Amino acid sequence: MRLLLAICCALICVSGCAQRPTPEASNDPWQGAEDTEALAKARVAMERVDELLKAAAALPPKERLVAQTRLGPDLVEAATIAEGTKIANRAFWLLAQWRIHFNNGKGAEEALNKLDACKDSGLKQLGRMMRIELLLREGRLVQARAQAERLAKDIPDFAGILAIVGLYEQIGKKAPQQDGLNAAGEVIKLAEGTNGRPYVIVFVDKLNPDSIFFMQRYQAALGSRGVLVSLVTDTGPAQMIEAQAQLPSALILRGGSEERLTAWRNSWGILSDQCVVVVDGAGMIAAAQIGPSDLAVLPALNAPPR
Repeated sequence: MRLLLAICCALICVSGCAQRPTPEASNDPWQGAEDTEALAKARVAMERVDELLKAAAALPPKERLVAQTRLGPDLVEAATIAEGTKIANRAFWLLAQWRIHFNNGKGAEEALNKLDACKDSGLKQLGRMMRIELLLREGRLVQARAQAERLAKDIPDFAGILAIVGLYEQIGKKAPQQDGLNAAGEVIKLAEGTNGRPYVIVFVDKLNPDSIFFMQRYQAALGSRGVLVSLVTDTGPAQMIEAQAQLPSALILRGGSEERLTAWRNSWGILSDQCVVVVDGAGMIAAAQIGPSDLAVLPALNAPPR
């Protein structure tokens, strides 16, 4: 189950903002005395999905994204076959994940409702997290906050969802005045590095092919309308120089000390791999956790210069 969850987490581009708890391996739906024809067909369908997920995870970042984007019909087919069996929960969990992150949330609520109705209870708590994420994407912050507080109370290990809600609740507020170190070790303030222009800030743990490709997608979508800023938790000057060559015009900054990393966390309220925040030219937080394609229609990045 842990391996499957890791594969599914790789399937997610923008939502990676908080680490999801790993579902317990108890009540394993693959084990059971009864093996009906329907269950046998469901197993075959889910094994095929597993193969597709593993094959996609083994690809380089760009090719992996293409493969993952195309998984929708396969997941729908598997969920249709598995519905009514004791392994349907995983099928609808995967389908909901895909619809949230690759289909602009369309059909995700239906898949989550199907997950709630499944015979097996496994993954239903993770479904509650996904439902909160869907509410946040739809701008329903009051409902998201209420459900997140209930979930955190019911399962303390899921309390990280409150930080994600808090990030969305910062939209419309003044962005923190941060600073970081460039490759030369100089302290650069965001306000100076962005020169009053709108910017998309991406928090990443490390600079590697996956995180660089993630940022390249945002930089390509952003174009000349703003600055891509990367705050990196753990990196050195050499990696920053290499990354800068692949991300021209981006502002890449590292923490450099635990004090600065703590300041980042306290100021933004959250700091996890591939968190995305958009700040407009007036220094106000305009959006959180949006995909590259959403930048084209975001008013904060398309307003005429002041």
